[in-house]
Amino acid sequence: MKVNKLIQQINAGYQENDLLTALIILGCKYPILSRLGMVPGLTDRVVSKFISNVLIKAYGDPKIFPRVHSKRSNNSTFVKSPEDRYHASLIYSISKRFDLVEKVTSNTYVEALIAVYQQYLDITGQQAPEALLSFNDMFEIINGVVVGDVCVVHCKNCSAKTVFNIKNSKPGCISCQVHMHPAFDTKYIERQKLHA
Repeated sequence: MKVNKLIQQINAGYQENDLLTALIILGCKYPILSRLGMVPGLTDRVVSKFISNVLIKAYGDPKIFPRVHSKRSNNSTFVKSPEDRYHASLIYSISKRFDLVEKVTSNTYVEALIAVYQQYLDITGQQAPEALLSFNDMFEIINGVVVGDVCVVHCKNCSAKTVFNIKNSKPGCISCQVHMHPAFDTKYIERQKLHA
């Protein structure tokens, strides 16, 4: 089932917490929810129970709950593999279209994060439970660019922007390595506008 339909179904039961519910369905956990200001004054234990209830309603079987990575952007193993770096570069490209990197303090930041992650899932043909990069990873990428833990390098050869962790040595352009120029297909946005 598509993530959008899941979110609509769950939101019907959690009208007052639709953003929080959508974040949970996409795999957001307490540390990120807390950093986003979505659970003010609530403890990890209380939020974990709420998360569990929402995920059971959305997915049923705990075996298919969204994967959660515990790595943060200041961890040297974060976005280290070529595949992770390519997906991180894709997420960065999508987030630039929403001006997320520049507007981290915007009132619509959470809504934009959800939209970016949904586009990432659509473009890569993944679902939240099995996505290579989780919602938490996406947040760490965008936040990492802002705080300087994650760097963006512009390739002179293909003009793509490659994301890499500052704790690792500067790598070559991931788009050139996987022969996909650019990392983000502008035609996808045009298709989305036509079907909207």
